[in-house]
Amino acid sequence: MGDNGPSVDDLFAELRVAYAASLPAQIDLLAACVGRGHTDPGARKEAIVRAHRLLGTAGTYGLPAVSDAAAVLERALEATPPSDADIDTALRTLQDAAARITASTTRS
Repeated sequence: MGDNGPSVDDLFAELRVAYAASLPAQIDLLAACVGRGHTDPGARKEAIVRAHRLLGTAGTYGLPAVSDAAAVLERALEATPPSDADIDTALRTLQDAAARITASTTRS
C-alpha cells in the first residue's frame, strides 16, 4: 500500500498542539469574565459557560489537569453564594495548569 498521508494519531497530535496554543487566549477571556462576574451576573454566567467548554474540550484533547481545574472553577462559579476566594483560587489553578500545558507543547 502507498502512503496515505498523516495518520489519525498524527493529525490528533497536531490538533492537540493547536488547542494548547489557544489556551492562553481562552483563559484570558475566561479570567476577564470572572473578573466582571464579581459584580455582573451576566459575566458570571458567561464564565460558567466558558469554564464548562474548557472542561469538555481539554478532556477531549487528553489534558486532564486543565479539564479538572476547569471543573473546579465551574463549580465555584455555580456555588450559592459564590465565594470570591474559591473562584480566584480555582482560576489561578486553571491558569497554572494551562501554562504548564502550553509550555510543554511549545518545547516539543
